[in-house]
Amino acid sequence: LEALGKKLQYRFPVHIKIDTGLSRQGVLPQDGLLFIQHLQHYTHLFLQGIFSHFSESQKEDTNFTQQQLHAFKTV
Repeated sequence: LEALGKKLQYRFPVHIKIDTGLSRQGVLPQDGLLFIQHLQHYTHLFLQGIFSHFSESQKEDTNFTQQQLHAFKTV
């Protein structure tokens, strides 16, 4: 995207997914800050948003969801 943005003189908005426990895709919470700092070195990309996916939020037992929320907020 950086190379394409440079070619087109365009800044791409980027959203980062934080993997808080679903384990399918995303940046691990412990790597989140470093990933964001690395992203800031690109002149044709900018961080527009950060998100996660809470895999068990529909369950009555919210312990895992609370753990995921804590991990997300930590980033």
